[in-house]
Amino acid sequence: MTVICGPPIMIRFTLPVFFDLGFSKENIITSLEMRMKCGIGKCGRCNVGSKYVCKDGPVFSLAELDKLTKSINLPLSLRR
Repeated sequence: MTVICGPPIMIRFTLPVFFDLGFSKENIITSLEMRMKCGIGKCGRCNVGSKYVCKDGPVFSLAELDKLTKSINLPLSLRR
């Protein structure tokens, strides 16, 4: 299992390295705290699919994010 956090550009360029090393989406954990604003689920800014980053996260597996992001456009591509 591996954990990655940081600016979206760093995550975007690091994910292919993890895939090349044999990590599956279930074993890559990342954080979406950059999407939070109020932190208590009132503003809705951090909504990702059916989840609120501030209430249900901010840490998610890449597999979970892949399922959630089929209907939204995050600033980084989570599909391979």
